[in-house]
Amino acid sequence: MKRILLVIITLMISIQGYAQKQGINYQAVILNPNAQEIPGVDAEGNLLANTIVGIQFTINDAFGDIEYQENHTISTDMYGMINLLIGGGNYDYSSFSAIVWDGTPKKLQVAIDFTGGSNYVPLSSQDLTYMPSPVTQQTSQLIDSNTASIVIETNRATAAEDVNTTSISEEETRAKSAEDLNTSAISQEETRAKSAEDANATSISEEVTRATAAEDANTTAISEEVTRASAAEDANTTSISEEVTRAKSAEDANTTVISQEVTRAKSAEDANTTAISEEVTRATAAEDVNTTSISEEVIRATAAETTLQKNINTLTSNVATNATTAATASAAVQSDVDQNESDSDAAETTLQNNINT
Repeated sequence: MKRILLVIITLMISIQGYAQKQGINYQAVILNPNAQEIPGVDAEGNLLANTIVGIQFTINDAFGDIEYQENHTISTDMYGMINLLIGGGNYDYSSFSAIVWDGTPKKLQVAIDFTGGSNYVPLSSQDLTYMPSPVTQQTSQLIDSNTASIVIETNRATAAEDVNTTSISEEETRAKSAEDLNTSAISQEETRAKSAEDANATSISEEVTRATAAEDANTTAISEEVTRASAAEDANTTSISEEVTRAKSAEDANTTVISQEVTRAKSAEDANTTAISEEVTRATAAEDVNTTSISEEVIRATAAETTLQKNINTLTSNVATNATTAATASAAVQSDVDQNESDSDAAETTLQNNINT
């Protein structure tokens, strides 16, 4: 629901006279911030009647700084209206009588807490226009009081100036004495510094003499070192020349040896080429002989395999024939055995009959 802080504000301002309490009359109509829910629509802008609210007034000066602040707790009437006197509330900052109405711009800030507490939200901001008015009895008394204060301050300032004049004179006398002392001290320091400069000049002269002698000694040492280095360089040059000659001779000798080795290696390569060619010829002839021998061996082995297969076939046939003959003989023997067993059984039966008889 929408929240409406204020729809109608009527501000009536007047600075009341001396006989009345000082303040600014403030009147406003407060609307309910919550919309009223009725069937089909939310009604807004209803008066906030008979409700306690918190109001805060703040007066800012031309620079925006707070010059005065107070708060009120008040109940709206049946029409949502409030009537207040700015300057008659609970002070939060300064006092209403301390406001300086000097014609400079001022602004009135109004804030509200709809629950009657102190959690204020901004409600309005309005300029306060200064209106000249006749001097009141209170203002006249303030002017008279200020005139007496000005006279007292003038007398105090005059007395302070007299005291300052005496102090300044005494300070000038003290400063003059200090300057005289400083002049004497500076003169003494100049004398001491001159003596120190003379001593330093002597020391510097002695150091120049010592440094010059050291430079001469260094020059001699450098000259001797240059001579020694030149001799060493000459010796090195001779050694390098001899080494170049020796290396050149060694290179020539190495060149001859390398040429001889190349010739020997070439002859060895030629001999190896001939030997390899002869070995290839020999190996080829041997391969041809082996090929002929292998062909002959294949023919011989094939013939031997054929003969062997024939022999195996003959043996197989003989074995089958022998098996048949053996089977026939075995059947004949079995028949004879069976007949003998029958004859033996008949003989035993006859013998037993004879014995029984």
